[in-house]
Amino acid sequence: MPSIKKQYEQHSSENQGSPSWMQPSTSRHARDVSTEEIEMDELFNHRTQVQEKEYTPLEMKDILERERRERIRAWWTDHLRDFLTFFIYLITLYCAVFGSRDDMAYYSTSSIKNTIVYSDIFSEITSTKVFLIYMSEVLIPALHQGELYNHEKINETGITAVYNTKLLGLVRLRQLRVKNETCNVATELRGLRGRCRAQFSFSTEDTKNYSLSWSPFVANSFKLSRNKSPWLYRAGWESGTVLAKGEFAWYPGGGYITTLGRTLENSLTVMKFLKRYNWFDHHTRAIFIDFTTYNANRNIFNVVNLIVEISAEGAVVTSQNIETLKLLLNYHELGLSTVVAMVLCSLMLCVFIVRQMTRFGRTSVRSYFTAWYNIIDLIIALLGITIVGLYLLRSKYVSMLIKHLEEADGNEYVNFTWAAYWQVTLLHFIAALLCLSTFRAWKLLRFGRQFRSFEHTLIQASKALVPVTFIMVIVVIGFTGIAYVIIGHTSYPFSKMYYTFSTLFFNGIGLGELDYEVFFAVDYIIGPVFIIIYWLTFIIFLINVFITVINLAYENARDKVSLIHEEYTMTDYVKEEIKYHFTHRK
Repeated sequence: MPSIKKQYEQHSSENQGSPSWMQPSTSRHARDVSTEEIEMDELFNHRTQVQEKEYTPLEMKDILERERRERIRAWWTDHLRDFLTFFIYLITLYCAVFGSRDDMAYYSTSSIKNTIVYSDIFSEITSTKVFLIYMSEVLIPALHQGELYNHEKINETGITAVYNTKLLGLVRLRQLRVKNETCNVATELRGLRGRCRAQFSFSTEDTKNYSLSWSPFVANSFKLSRNKSPWLYRAGWESGTVLAKGEFAWYPGGGYITTLGRTLENSLTVMKFLKRYNWFDHHTRAIFIDFTTYNANRNIFNVVNLIVEISAEGAVVTSQNIETLKLLLNYHELGLSTVVAMVLCSLMLCVFIVRQMTRFGRTSVRSYFTAWYNIIDLIIALLGITIVGLYLLRSKYVSMLIKHLEEADGNEYVNFTWAAYWQVTLLHFIAALLCLSTFRAWKLLRFGRQFRSFEHTLIQASKALVPVTFIMVIVVIGFTGIAYVIIGHTSYPFSKMYYTFSTLFFNGIGLGELDYEVFFAVDYIIGPVFIIIYWLTFIIFLINVFITVINLAYENARDKVSLIHEEYTMTDYVKEEIKYHFTHRK
């Protein structure tokens, strides 16, 4: 577009050859092209130059650099948002889990052991005769307290030796037996009189029905009553119990079952009846004692399971399992902070699951599962959903048990075994969620060089540690065979193959102690030689090789991380964000 000044000059040159009467006067043209128009033309030219300067096309390398920088900024934005979200989730998870745990649960377990079960006396049972004395003089009086410490009579039933702990329902006895003639006597000793009864197993278990004193079963021989049930076999689905691991064998959930009475006198009468008709005899291999107590002061259930095992050799081993649980959740006891933490933790878990679903939708399946932290995030999400489902299932089941307990009015055995099982399973899942969530925080610490060095150390050392670990296991197995054969019959830590392996392995890595006197007592020459060779081979040689591999891997990882140059760090990102927000506010 020609400027006003150029139009004026062109117009003047065109009129130079014209007659004077046709030429406009200079004063009149000066009035047309005013000073204001000239200034507007100069302003237009200035703006055009500024725009051309501002919108000058960037070079390709500048475009690529800006794209790279924006991708880095987007990466930091996503990771910091993830950091804040997960940090809030982790804090609320810890508050919810620890706030719902009862610090006094240990003391409740201890009081059951020392005041009702009397663990010291229970562990000293050595025969069926001693077991019967324990039941009549120790356990039953402790479960049915007839009077207070001042000899005042207690009219209420179910009061135990721990006065603020009440027995829920009746006590159940479950016996597992073996069939007669279930083993082969040596040919040379068949002339000796006597019957052979093998160790308990699923093949030797006795599942027949009997009459009194284990006589052959006769239908309708007597009326159906509580006294008849001890000689009738019940399967695991009838008893409501599961497979149990003992010292001598695995025991199924079935067996011959009876219950004690509601009062002290009735319970002692039942024990006299069982003793009179030989309910405990040479075929008995395991006796399970099950009962549940409740402490209203702390809202705590104690699900108690006592096991007395009798081997084919006549050895008696006792074990006990006391689960102290909160099966009824009282929000008033938790406190406002714990309830708020539970709600926030649930909400943050939902946000976490939604973010994982969004991330999974933005990427391919292969790329999603390539990153290890995505797999951990997926497991955390699945654990969270599983915990909610288990909690609802356990709560519904406990409600059914409480209703059954009220209907029975203390005259039946109410089986809380499955409630305890679901609660313990729920606690295991919560512990796994807590562990993985804490471990997942490692992703947030990978920005530091030291943490990245440690990560590279694990990656590089894993290839060399696998064969070294395999060699260590082989060496321990070799020494395990020697120790098991030589001293397996004299020392409990070496009585079984896996006991021996665990003892030697944990002693080798410094997590256990070895009883050297046992080796010296067996043989004063072989024992010391075995210990010296084991120490030289496993501890001095293999452990040092293990440590050397880790040291070399750490040095290589440290050198590798030191070569990494970061042009744009988290600190740069935070500075730019702060600068941008302050500038934007101004």
